[in-house]
Amino acid sequence: MNKKALNTDISLGADDVGAVPTARKVNNKALSADITLNASDVSAVPTTRTVNKKALNTDISLGADDVGAVPTARKINDKALSEDIKLNASDVSAIPTSDITNVTGNSKTKVINQEGITAYLATKMSNNHLGQVNTSNKFSDFLETGFYQVMIETSAQLPSDYPRNADGTPLFGYGFLEVRRLSSLIIAQIYLNSFGDVAVRQSWDGGVNWSNGGWRIVSQDLATTSGASNSKGITQKAITSMMFGIEQSWKNLTTSRSKDTEYTNTSTKIRTVSVSTTSTGNTVSTVHFYINGNLIASANSRFSESEKVANLTIPVPPGDKYKVTGNGSVLIWSEL
Repeated sequence: MNKKALNTDISLGADDVGAVPTARKVNNKALSADITLNASDVSAVPTTRTVNKKALNTDISLGADDVGAVPTARKINDKALSEDIKLNASDVSAIPTSDITNVTGNSKTKVINQEGITAYLATKMSNNHLGQVNTSNKFSDFLETGFYQVMIETSAQLPSDYPRNADGTPLFGYGFLEVRRLSSLIIAQIYLNSFGDVAVRQSWDGGVNWSNGGWRIVSQDLATTSGASNSKGITQKAITSMMFGIEQSWKNLTTSRSKDTEYTNTSTKIRTVSVSTTSTGNTVSTVHFYINGNLIASANSRFSESEKVANLTIPVPPGDKYKVTGNGSVLIWSEL
């Protein structure tokens, strides 16, 4: 039996019958009973395991986004991240620190920092501060290019060439005198005091005589209103305040204006007044506009219209009085 003679008792083992002995083990588990192997028994990863939230029940592919990384194709200032990069000033449109200096020079590419400019200006002002004008000297004593401090009590005895207003009153005596010597003969002086007054004069003979008899008070040559002078200028603010439509806006004054009442343009600009009146039935709507008591314009609606509206838009000069009369009620009254 199983190649063993029966002339005596025989004993068959697992090998004789083509079997596996129960003592045999699979992955350290005996075959004395049914066994179950799992992923850990065969040093494998279970298909339920995930990598970055992707299950291993099939092939997976992780990208840069899956691992919180930046793809190597990503660029910074046109430089790929496939390797270490280094950005310099030109890459970010900046000035390299090597081109920032604190001294003056002739370079067309370098810039001077705040410290350098401040130091330079302080030095120049110090170098050009050449003296002081006081009661012991005259403005004509200072004829060389530079800045001179003016320290004069205007109640004290003033220098003979001290700048004065047209009425003879002296300008405030604390400020700076700037002198520009343009040649051996041409000299300009500019006095600016702490009140903002500006006085100028010029000499063509080395400071012996001064043009037009002396100082010209420039700050007094600027007017704040219109006029007939051909020598004075008008300040920017004054011109702006007189320009039509600038710093003006339309206002609906229907509830605060009434017919047959005279009003005054108290502003410094032309005031544009637009009035519409309306009537119904057999009454024609009319509107009459008066300036300083004079009838300037009239308008009336068509009789055939069901709602009869008349309108006038008139510019009123500054200071003039104006009034609206006519038939019908005020529909809208606007002013610019």
